[in-house]
Amino acid sequence: MTNGMRGDKKEEKIVKNSANISKIFIKDLPPNPQDLDQLFNDFQNHQTKIKQQNEEVLKISPELKSSVSRYQNLYEFAPSGHFTLDMNEIIIEVNFAFSDLLGEKKINLLGKKFTEYLDSIFSEKFHEHLKEVIKSKSAQICELELIKKDRNKLNVQLKTIPLFSNEKLEFKNAILDLTKLKEVEEKYRLSARYNRCLIETSLDPLFTIATDETITDANHATEKATGFSRDELKGTNFSKYFTDPKKAQEGFWQALKKEKLKNYSLEIKHRNGHITPVLSNATVLKDKSGKIIGIFVAARDISEKIRSNEKIKQLANIVKYSDDAIIGKSLDGKITSWNKGAERIFGYSAEEIIGKHVEILRYPDINGKAKDLIQMLKEGKRLHNFETARFRKDGSKIDVSISCSPVFNSSGELIGTSTIARDISHRKNAERKLKKYQKNLEKIVKKRTKEVEFQAHLLEQVRDAIIVTDDENRIKYWNKGAEQLYHIKSDDAIGKYRDDVFKIKWLSLEDEKSSDIHLRKRGYWQGENVHIKHNGEKICVESTINKIIHARDKGFIAIIRDISERKEIENELRKSEEKYRSIVEKSRSGVFLTDSTYKVSYVNPRMAEMLGYTVKEMIGKNIFDFIDPEGQDKFIKHLRNRKEGLDNIYEVKFLNKNGSTQWMLISTNPLLNIKRKYLGSVSVMIDINARKGVEKVMIEEMKEKDQDLLFIMSNMMEAIKPLINQKSREDFKGKFT
Repeated sequence: MTNGMRGDKKEEKIVKNSANISKIFIKDLPPNPQDLDQLFNDFQNHQTKIKQQNEEVLKISPELKSSVSRYQNLYEFAPSGHFTLDMNEIIIEVNFAFSDLLGEKKINLLGKKFTEYLDSIFSEKFHEHLKEVIKSKSAQICELELIKKDRNKLNVQLKTIPLFSNEKLEFKNAILDLTKLKEVEEKYRLSARYNRCLIETSLDPLFTIATDETITDANHATEKATGFSRDELKGTNFSKYFTDPKKAQEGFWQALKKEKLKNYSLEIKHRNGHITPVLSNATVLKDKSGKIIGIFVAARDISEKIRSNEKIKQLANIVKYSDDAIIGKSLDGKITSWNKGAERIFGYSAEEIIGKHVEILRYPDINGKAKDLIQMLKEGKRLHNFETARFRKDGSKIDVSISCSPVFNSSGELIGTSTIARDISHRKNAERKLKKYQKNLEKIVKKRTKEVEFQAHLLEQVRDAIIVTDDENRIKYWNKGAEQLYHIKSDDAIGKYRDDVFKIKWLSLEDEKSSDIHLRKRGYWQGENVHIKHNGEKICVESTINKIIHARDKGFIAIIRDISERKEIENELRKSEEKYRSIVEKSRSGVFLTDSTYKVSYVNPRMAEMLGYTVKEMIGKNIFDFIDPEGQDKFIKHLRNRKEGLDNIYEVKFLNKNGSTQWMLISTNPLLNIKRKYLGSVSVMIDINARKGVEKVMIEEMKEKDQDLLFIMSNMMEAIKPLINQKSREDFKGKFT
């Protein structure tokens, strides 16, 4: 640097000499030629001097250039960014560090406004910064956020110095990348926040106390334990939040004196009166100079520990009085503890067996496994519910279930084992009986399974549809009969809702209500309705539905029979019935029905008219009330003959209501069930009073005509049935359909 300054001065001197020479040359130019030689000599002398001085300048110039180059390099390669702005904020000079920060080439930065690399907010802040620089005429610092070429943002610190050059104002700027500093600050902030979170999330009350016994800070657990907020706690005397303030103060001063406090027992008092037992640990807080400024206290809530100790005592009593045998053993197999349960199960008292080897109890058949069990326990493994046998004091065998656990000391060393033995003699006896029972049960199940399979096979063979649904009407069973009736395979029906397979159309609203009532109250319903298949076809069906009541399954089982054909036949019969009913009602012959006790269940109007009665008067009366006593035997005799297939036309004298008698020509047909049991009879009669004097030939002709009438009557049986009273109708329907 000294050589550079010296070179600058020499160069300045040479320049001045050159200037002086020029002035002399111009000023002292000779007025006449005579002095020209002298002037030329002087000029040559000056020229020689200038040449010498130039040689000196040439020697100094490399040093000067080297110095300038060094300064230029220091600027260009400085680790911090440097750039110069003119009065219009145009970048006129920039170093590599600054161009690297922006990710832009130097040549691209020159001539651009600096604010192009700032957003609107920081542009305004930068303008305010320059105003302050101009106003103060001194260096000023501000923080900005630059926008790099890749559009990423960069936090920087900018230091600006005003510089007046050739009466022009320029701004020299140094820029420092704050990214790492910001990262460090963020890490410190996160660390502080993390530490605070640890303090706040601690389950233990944590608080700091100044040397004047006032609380300076507290965590959430302290708020919870005392019932006071942090702001309420700060500045108050800490001791008033303990049940024994004096003891709390003694602990505080003990901590200040010894610079620590360990497991100091106190009780925190909540504002609602709740007490929390704690063990307090404390350490002193010091400032930079090492002066004690307070203490930090961590109060461990020992409520759970106290409860645990109580549980331990409780467990000790449980062990002592447990019905199970709880036995402690050393590693060499000697018994170290023996509870009341062990005394009851094995017959030994604690005094008799403690100190003896456990082999005294072991049954011979597991001796081979004993070593393996001991080794397993030594490895820290546990044995759960191992069923074996042991000896009692009296030598008898007892079945037990044992669980063994290793016992470790506080250092984690195995020092023995603990065994719990449960008497399972009753269970073992029950298991043996159960095993025998299971064998018998398996035989029964196999037999029953075959029966069920056979029954299932039978169900599949039934022509009626058998359908089982759950309580949500999803189909669970669908037999072959259902497949044939609805033309849907079992696999396609099972699992679907019934209404998705077929729909039910009730014959009336009353029928639908009746079915619901019967199923709900009696669990059973039988009746007729119409089913609509998936293809829209309608069929008349007779359904029998039973409610399934089971512990696991609930639903319905339905047996459905297609009665469409029967309905068609019934319809035809109904038409025929109406036809024959009209014939019977309008017939000029008398017609009556009797039951098995000879009571009249039906008479047509003509019959009642012939005897002088109304229909209502005759119904329910015994037929013999209307027959002459001599004719009663004849009526029964001819009825018997008709049962045997003999001619059944005969004459009987009937009694008129007015007391007179009337001869009737009568034909009777018995009514028999499938077992040939007599149920009653149907009879047709003709008034023959006026014919008694007619010749025999005419009577035969009448008989022939009556045969035709009887033929008609034999085909009118279905038409006559509905004409009888309700009880007879039920009998006929049950016995003849």
